[in-house]
Amino acid sequence: MMQLEEITPPDPRLEGWNADDAPVAMRCLACVVEPKQASSLIRELHDALPASSGGVAHVKRVKKGDDGKLRVVLSAEAVYDDVSRADAYQALVTRRSELAREALEV
Repeated sequence: MMQLEEITPPDPRLEGWNADDAPVAMRCLACVVEPKQASSLIRELHDALPASSGGVAHVKRVKKGDDGKLRVVLSAEAVYDDVSRADAYQALVTRRSELAREALEV
C-alpha cells in the first residue's frame, strides 16, 4: 500500500481532513512509471483526468517508490470507475498501457 502525503493546510472543512486536524485515510489508484516518462504523463493527465475530478486534488500526486519508479496518483479508488469513463482519459489509456485498470496499484 502506498502512503500519500497531504499537501494542503489542515482545515476540517476541506476534503482530506477530519475535524480534529488528522488526515483522512483514502484508498487511491496510481500508475507506475519510469521517472523519464512522468513529466509527459502528468501533462496529459491534467486534461484527461484532472486531480480534482478524481478526488485527489489535496494530495501530492507523484511519489517515488522503493524501486526507483514513480507512482502517479490518478484518483480515489471509490470514484475511479466513474471518472475513468471520460473520452479523453480512455483515449490516453489506449496510448499509455500503464494506465490500464489492471496495471494500477492501490
